[in-house]
Amino acid sequence: MATKNLLAAVMNAAAILIFAFSRDVAGKQVVALGAGAIVGGQVGAYAFQRVNEKVLQVCITLFGLDWRSAYSGTHTRLAAVLAEQAYFVLR
Repeated sequence: MATKNLLAAVMNAAAILIFAFSRDVAGKQVVALGAGAIVGGQVGAYAFQRVNEKVLQVCITLFGLDWRSAYSGTHTRLAAVLAEQAYFVLR
């Protein structure tokens, strides 16, 4: 677990350095993304402490699949994919 956290910190630090010295970064979008990341992290930590882990995994999977289908234009197989993912998460 510690190695995973260390690698995540290194990747985040590299991303910060790239964005900090890039001229193509738009300030308003950076603030919006940063605020969303902070709020999302806090809400996720709160939910993880109070919700059953399996229920949270299913909700995150369903949200991710719904988001992916909405932006890729593939709504036809969504129900089958959702059922399959929920099965693997809950077993």
